[in-house]
Amino acid sequence: MQTVLLGSSNSATVEFMIPEAGSYIMVDHHFANASQGAIGLISTDAKPESKDLEHHNLPASAAPSDPDTVQGKLNFESKCLACHSVGDGRKLGPVVAGVTKRRSDVWLTRWLKAPEKMLEADADAKAMLKEFNNLPMPNQSLSDVEIKQYIKYFHWIDAQPAGAVKASGAH
Repeated sequence: MQTVLLGSSNSATVEFMIPEAGSYIMVDHHFANASQGAIGLISTDAKPESKDLEHHNLPASAAPSDPDTVQGKLNFESKCLACHSVGDGRKLGPVVAGVTKRRSDVWLTRWLKAPEKMLEADADAKAMLKEFNNLPMPNQSLSDVEIKQYIKYFHWIDAQPAGAVKASGAH
C-alpha cells in the first residue's frame, strides 16, 4: 500500500508491481467519496481489443423514460458503476443485468437498505460475498425512495433485449 500526498489539482505518477492476479481498488482518504463511486479499479484481467470508434459513431443504447426509472439509472451510474456493470462483465461486484430474475424485490430492498445486516444472516448474501473475494458492498445509506428507483431501473434493464442497455459511464 502506498499513499501519495497531493493538493487540489495536483497529479503524480507512481510505479508499482501487482503481486498477484485480481482487482485492486484505489480510493482517496476521504472514504465518503468512495461510497459515492469515487473508486479507481486496476484489474489484471486482459480486455479484448476494441475497435476505435468516435462517440458519435456509437449506436444509441436503450434509455428509460419513466421519471423514477431515469432517476434510478442516474443514481446507479453515479454510485455503482465503479463496482458493478449493467452487462459488460464482472467487476468488483455482480453484473446488474438479470438481477430481478435472480433475486426478489423484497431481497433486493433488504440488500440495498442494509447489506451488512444481510451478510450476517442471509445465505445468498454470504455466498455472494465469498464469490466476490470477501469484499462487502458498503451501505450507501439509500432512502426508501432511492431503493424503489434502483429496483425500477433494474426491472427496466431486465425487460430490454439482451445487450441493448449500456450504462452511460461504461467504457
